[in-house]
Amino acid sequence: MNAKHKKQDLSYFLVGELQPARENGLIYEPFAPNNNEDDRELYFDIKKNGIEEPLHISRDGVVLSGHRRYAVAEWLGLSEIPCIVENIIWSDLDKNGRLDVLARYNKQRDKSYTERLREALQEVDPDIAYQNLMQEREKRDSIKIENNVSLGKRKTRAKITTTHFLNAAMLAINSERSYWPLTVRRVHYLLLNYPPLTHDKKPNSVYRNDLESYKKLTNLLIRARLTGDIPMESITDETRPISCLTTYQNAADFVKEQSEGFLKYYYRDLLRGQENHIEILVEKNAIKKHIVKVAFEYCIPCTTGRGYSSLTPRWEMVKRFKNSGKSKLILLILSDFDPDGEEIAASFPRSLRDDFNLANVMAHKVALTANDIREHNIPCNMEAKQSSRNYEKFIQRHGVHVAELDAAPVELLQNKLRQAIESCLDMAIFNAELISEKEDYANISATKRIAIDAITCTF
Repeated sequence: MNAKHKKQDLSYFLVGELQPARENGLIYEPFAPNNNEDDRELYFDIKKNGIEEPLHISRDGVVLSGHRRYAVAEWLGLSEIPCIVENIIWSDLDKNGRLDVLARYNKQRDKSYTERLREALQEVDPDIAYQNLMQEREKRDSIKIENNVSLGKRKTRAKITTTHFLNAAMLAINSERSYWPLTVRRVHYLLLNYPPLTHDKKPNSVYRNDLESYKKLTNLLIRARLTGDIPMESITDETRPISCLTTYQNAADFVKEQSEGFLKYYYRDLLRGQENHIEILVEKNAIKKHIVKVAFEYCIPCTTGRGYSSLTPRWEMVKRFKNSGKSKLILLILSDFDPDGEEIAASFPRSLRDDFNLANVMAHKVALTANDIREHNIPCNMEAKQSSRNYEKFIQRHGVHVAELDAAPVELLQNKLRQAIESCLDMAIFNAELISEKEDYANISATKRIAIDAITCTF
């Protein structure tokens, strides 16, 4: 009776009625008794005892599980093989469906690492694995703890009576909700775009770019967060990091957490095929995280100058450039539109040339520029500081009005940076690397499954 008409029970089939799945070789190694000790032992066992464990086959006679036993039967010239017919029609399946079936029906057989890796790959969706990688990269935040302090007498903070000031702060913070948490400095510069009154009944209490206004804002944001007018998670203080040890109740908890984080953060060098080495310099620490987000999309290093940069960051940039083996360094710069911001954009690459003898450096200021102010209506109601040694040169070219990088819309800065980066890249090569990164992480995810199974089996 033909295998196609057999029911799902134990039956004997002529060897000639069956055919091995051609796709089996995409996951499992071929039967090789001359080179593989396990295959050799199987051969002699079947020669002595016959096939004791039945094969699993499809309704149309394709071997699903037992390819090595089938191969031995052919080697020995056996006429019949015990089989169990599964309710599967092989010819109805596409390639991926066939590979899934093979992996499912061969779970319990002994396999090499390569076979287990290929098998695990059948359970990995490359798109989902890559999406998980992107999400995990976003989650790498430092641990925050709360300090224990001695309590004094209970203090009651004054109620917020400056409603105009509070409403302006809330509007500014909510306008950048997608970029939370914001620094107080960021909120400060957002308010300078449309300065509110800091006191409802004092017409002259206009918010200014000075220490007094900044302190008023700091106090307001503290009280507003405590009253719930502004969410706690909307504001951060990046100047005061907190460090602590993470402890565990037992070894099993530790293994579980570490296994979940194992092989999680992978970056392929997406720029390895590009002609030039690219670096990013941003003047302000307050917007660093928004710039780094874009920089890391392209695997580009980002240096925060915090004003005029010290020598160490310049030297580190020089080392990265030399290690890249590329002949040209392209430096993309984001700095204030003011006397010092313009000079920072010139002095950093000048130092690379003059102090470190880099002959082929191209510097490009991405933002803020005079065109940004005009084309995007960025408020520039502040005036340049006359105390700056670059004051005269700046006002002769641009006038007295300036704009802070912190005050520019984050989306504008990110979009301009992406455009600048992509203008420096061969995007066909870059996109090919992205595809390779996705394939890489599918393999990494499969490897991770095998490794975690081995690690956690004793817990």
